Amino acid sequence: MSKTLTKSNTIRKLKEFPTWQRISGMLEVSYSDDYILEVTESIDRSEWEHLLKWWQKLAPEEVNETKRAINQIEDKALRGYIIIYYLKPPDYPTILSKSKWFRVRPNWTEVRKQLGLNSKAKKSEIEEIALLVFAKNYRNGVLEIYID
Repeated sequence: MSKTLTKSNTIRKLKEFPTWQRISGMLEVSYSDDYILEVTESIDRSEWEHLLKWWQKLAPEEVNETKRAINQIEDKALRGYIIIYYLKPPDYPTILSKSKWFRVRPNWTEVRKQLGLNSKAKKSEIEEIALLVFAKNYRNGVLEIYID
């Protein structure tokens, strides 16, 4: 497996999450103290289903599949890392710089303490593990890239 390509594929998928949220109208990102996300199991859109384009019909399932893949990660710290850094919780602001919006990234020291990681934990190592585990969980490993 190509770790570099799998990680970039996974980052792309996680960055799509806010877009799928907006399309589906499922804007809430709520999770427990153990970083287990709330998944919406029943979605009733029967009244306006005929008005939607095919990609709009996929949006709720994309949101739920992303949440399920995160919930399948056994390590609480890895789940928390993905939620904090990629699912855009409301308590981290965005700023405008050179006509582009950028999300202010949380401080690694604070996040490390919040997730209960030791002081020697490196962000790059935690991120790599979290992304690779997410890639394996998302739709049975569809994000994993193998090259010969």
